[in-house]
Amino acid sequence: MDGQLGYWSLNVADTDRAKIFFGAVFGWSFSAPGSEGGINVTDHWGGLHPASLGVSAAAYAVADAAKTAARVRELGGTTADLRDHETGPYLEAADPAGSRFGIWQPAPGYEPSADSSATAGDIAYFVQATSDLDRSRAFFTDLFGWTYGAPGSAGGLPIEGSAPLGFLSPAGESGLAFGVTDIATTVAAIRAAGGTADDPLRSPYGPYASAVDDQGTRFGIFQDET
Repeated sequence: MDGQLGYWSLNVADTDRAKIFFGAVFGWSFSAPGSEGGINVTDHWGGLHPASLGVSAAAYAVADAAKTAARVRELGGTTADLRDHETGPYLEAADPAGSRFGIWQPAPGYEPSADSSATAGDIAYFVQATSDLDRSRAFFTDLFGWTYGAPGSAGGLPIEGSAPLGFLSPAGESGLAFGVTDIATTVAAIRAAGGTADDPLRSPYGPYASAVDDQGTRFGIFQDET
């Protein structure tokens, strides 16, 4: 359905250096660079992109990108130009509060799997951050039909039915957290690769930690214990 996470992006200063770091931490392998320098993570619906491109962390899959872009503008948001890619039409957008996101119309054969089960290195959850929670909440409900669960302790709203789990957050930056099988081992791997990682904290669903790669790219890790 429209509004499910279709593709994720980590913006990095140097993609070659990031390949070494994330390959060591998550065991990722990568495609050849595209025309703009981005590289896909093999067998994952995501990739590494030069920070200069400003690619949004989350791109939402839709049936008709042009129609969705027009609706974004009707609702007071903004859109960049629609561009055709091998994987399907894509554009960057922002809601009326300035919360940025991508819109992707998957080409035939490129539709992300509906299987929400995760393995190590897959997305565990994503955060769509906004400076105006009420305004963004109404926008995404009108655009994608999002509904929300009860707010958490930090005020974030879980997006009901999203796979992987997503949050609309009133603070911080939009971002990504990746699933791991052993969070202590992954924290050690991040530090050994030259990054930094907080000591894990507990949640009702399992331990999680904030991390930064060796170039300053922020991400999270999460060990599902449900």
